[in-house]
Amino acid sequence: MDNKNLFKWKDTKLYLIIIGCLIIIIAYYQPLLALIWAIALAYLIYHYNKTIHDKEREWTKYIESLAEEFDSATKHAVFNMPFPLVILEADGTISWYNTRFSTMIDEEDILNEKIEEFIPKIRVEEIIKKDDISPIDIEYKNKYYKVHYNIVDIKKSISQKGNIIMLYWVDDTDRIVLENRYEDEKLGICIAYVDNYDEVKSNTPEVNRPLVLAEIDKIISA
Repeated sequence: MDNKNLFKWKDTKLYLIIIGCLIIIIAYYQPLLALIWAIALAYLIYHYNKTIHDKEREWTKYIESLAEEFDSATKHAVFNMPFPLVILEADGTISWYNTRFSTMIDEEDILNEKIEEFIPKIRVEEIIKKDDISPIDIEYKNKYYKVHYNIVDIKKSISQKGNIIMLYWVDDTDRIVLENRYEDEKLGICIAYVDNYDEVKSNTPEVNRPLVLAEIDKIISA
């Protein structure tokens, strides 16, 4: 309901109150006329309340339709996420997963199974105890993932509450491979000191010096 309509209904209510006051005044002088006006006022009040009720019902339906559309959009977004998603019970039991997670894990009949049986590096109890929400780094089947998680409190029954854990698997393999490649290909500088090098050089016949130097280089290279 917009502001214009809101002020309109407030004004209508004010007018009805004014009419009621006038009827009370008229009743003092003309009771019969006041009775007719009172009947008309009762009808106006009935019509006013009915209109307000209808408007509220229309507004409620509009809000419910928005909620249904949002719920549908949310489900569509969850089911079609571009990365693996799995939902766990508090004890690590798999209660739901999307297609991408099934493809990633490459296993069948994993529903109601413990996730640690397939991915031992996932420790549900450690996730629950974590103080921050930083992602977990997991290596799985020669790929690297940053696993983001969200712990949601849900009401399982009237007297029992529980948690579900949502794990979002973001493939971080390209970054890790590039980082490792950078570390492996970085330039390394080594300074080697050879004890008594000058003494050996001076005491070695000139004709044999290249052989000695070559042997030293060979040992350093090895």
